[in-house]
Amino acid sequence: YDEYGGHNLLIQSNIQYETPRGPDPNEVDLESADQVELRHEVQTLKQEKVNLKSHYDAELEKSKRNAKSLSVDNERLQNEVQHVKTSKIALLQSTSKEIDSLRRMLGDYVKMAKQLQARMNPNGQL
Repeated sequence: YDEYGGHNLLIQSNIQYETPRGPDPNEVDLESADQVELRHEVQTLKQEKVNLKSHYDAELEKSKRNAKSLSVDNERLQNEVQHVKTSKIALLQSTSKEIDSLRRMLGDYVKMAKQLQARMNPNGQL
């Protein structure tokens, strides 16, 4: 008798039950030394990639700072060139005015010399 008061009957069944199978044990290897080495190599390469990215990001920032500095220097030099150009133009204008003034003075001197000569020698003879 079973615990429910019934008879224990052995029922035979044609159903056979199998537990699910995993992969074929002949195809499953333990992790080989090559795989461990490859995983280590992958990790090393990932770290190198991170390091290179950091390095190149730093170089990019340095280049940007240098470009900005060069831009400021270029602007300063452009201002200096403009100042020199303006100064040279002003100097040329001033020199031109002095030359005109000297021309007038020489013209006046020539007139005065001719007048003086005419007074000293009314006949035009020396």
